[in-house]
Amino acid sequence: LLSGAQTPAAGTCNLCAPGTYQGSRGVSESCSPCPSGTFSDVFGATGCESCGHGKVTLTAAASKCSQCPEGWAVMEGGTCEPCPAGYYGGGEHCEPCPVGTISEEGSHSAEHCELSGLLKRRCIGAAWLLLCAILTFLCYRTFANAIPLIDMRIESGCLVAFLNAPHYILGGAALPVLVRFRNTGHHLLEGRVFRIARRASKSVRLLEDSGEPVTERMDTSIGEMRVLFPQSLLVIGIGYIPVVVLLLLCSVLWAVLLAFGPGDSSSQEATLWSLLAIAVVASTWGCCWLQGYSRLRNAPMQRRRRRFLETLSSQNPNPEACERGPGRAVSMSQILELYGFFQDFIMDRKMYYIASNMIRPLTQPKKLSYAELAGPQRVEWFVSHFWGQDFKDFVSSLQKHAEHVALLESRAFSTITFWVCTLSNNQWDVGAELGNGDPLNSSFYLALRSPECRGTTMVMDQNAWPLTRSWCLFEVFQTCLLTMQRDREDFIGLLLCTPTGVLQHGGTGVDAAVAVAHRLSELSLESASATSLTDKVMIDTHVKHMPGGFRAMNSFVRGCIKQALYTVHKSFEDDFGQLLSALDRIPQRECQDEASGLVPPRLLGRTRILTMARKLAPAARALPPPALPAPAPSDEAEQPTQRLSERV
Repeated sequence: LLSGAQTPAAGTCNLCAPGTYQGSRGVSESCSPCPSGTFSDVFGATGCESCGHGKVTLTAAASKCSQCPEGWAVMEGGTCEPCPAGYYGGGEHCEPCPVGTISEEGSHSAEHCELSGLLKRRCIGAAWLLLCAILTFLCYRTFANAIPLIDMRIESGCLVAFLNAPHYILGGAALPVLVRFRNTGHHLLEGRVFRIARRASKSVRLLEDSGEPVTERMDTSIGEMRVLFPQSLLVIGIGYIPVVVLLLLCSVLWAVLLAFGPGDSSSQEATLWSLLAIAVVASTWGCCWLQGYSRLRNAPMQRRRRRFLETLSSQNPNPEACERGPGRAVSMSQILELYGFFQDFIMDRKMYYIASNMIRPLTQPKKLSYAELAGPQRVEWFVSHFWGQDFKDFVSSLQKHAEHVALLESRAFSTITFWVCTLSNNQWDVGAELGNGDPLNSSFYLALRSPECRGTTMVMDQNAWPLTRSWCLFEVFQTCLLTMQRDREDFIGLLLCTPTGVLQHGGTGVDAAVAVAHRLSELSLESASATSLTDKVMIDTHVKHMPGGFRAMNSFVRGCIKQALYTVHKSFEDDFGQLLSALDRIPQRECQDEASGLVPPRLLGRTRILTMARKLAPAARALPPPALPAPAPSDEAEQPTQRLSERV
């Protein structure tokens, strides 16, 4: 055979087709295909030619060479393969993308490397948005750092505020830390600026301007504390870094990221980043606010009040307003329920605390009195008291009185009802409750003057604080007038109640009776004070216009305590006689012990009894006899307890 030819079936020789070749003479039935990277474009080729630089054959036995497709390049072996990621080009070779950019596999131009720039901007933009959130949080902690209060009480001789969230106040701050309290319900705390010292992560000690600890009681379990600006920039921080340093660092980093990220974008993309930043700032601020609101709502006192409201709602599902005065009393069971539910909060706190932390928040949704919320009752006893007395003593005093009345009337003491101003007045309409300046139209007057009211129960302590308050004086004044009326024989008058019992009933201790008597022997009702000077002037004017004026009022009150002393003295004499009889029946062995100088323990009580007997006599002599303007006949000069017994 000739070169470049093949042997056909008929025994003749034909030329090799393009893309094939036959390089030597011989007998062969077929031509050889050109290898990859070579070609032949003629018939009868004796060899294949190389494609040359930058060109390849797309298939074996190629009759021509071609350029690689876009994004493909000639690799080792002379084949076309796609440019790897990070490269672009085509034809002869792939070019690497610029530094800091990246491309996808098969990229054919440098424009495709801009995909790396968009990814970079997105990453930087995400970090920028995160910094926006951090800056917003730091600003919130600095400018809107209201922290809910859990409790405010005296601890180790210093007033301490316990918080429901970390305060982030740096330990050992160089500047004085100034705070202001809001919504505490306490007039000494509200709006006042205090210095504080860090005590723990969720508690601080209150200091005077001089740096000395605050020792005055300001009990509250509601409200919030706010660190004042600009001190908050330097005294609030995370770890040991003040918030102002964190703000500066984050602001610089924020600006740098803005320049290399969203700030290096097209106008449309920059607008999108701006909108995202606004959304992040708003959502972060909202989340911080919601967290603060949740902490305020879930403070222990708030949770307890919600539970108590559920209890009241089950007992009185549809509370409604009723007429002021005698129809707004509460039963002894309702008072005990209130005290028992909040006893761990109340401790030894006063009525001021009860009103601001419990009564007003409980009644705020309905704007009613507590009696209307819990279920109003008709008045039986009017209660005169001082808000500065311990609430637990207040409850004990009323309970002792209720138990005595219930024993005489054979009924449950829990059903005895009392009109208590804190619970019976609408604390959201105090002006109307006080008669809008007319005491004869006040709820106090309407309840006390009601035919259903059987007497005034004055809750006393050893200092006789109620008699130093003008409104209590007004109540005593009306009680005095009712006692003198001939048509109110069922009105018992003024009962002085203590946590150990009612003085006129003789159930209280001798020490308590003597202490109250000594206080009343020195007290003049003219010195009673009021929060409002207008109220004091108005009440003093009413008293002065009654027959006898303040002289008659002083005599009336002292007559009540003298009557109580006589009752206590009589009760003591009875007990004294019984004790002497018991002591006279001493076994012979104990008498021998006495002769030997060993005094039995029971005989030690005799000295104590004689001491108490000596206390009663001077206290009773110090009190003048009652001098009412219109003295009643002698057969009516009976004790209030006797009247109650006869009526029962």
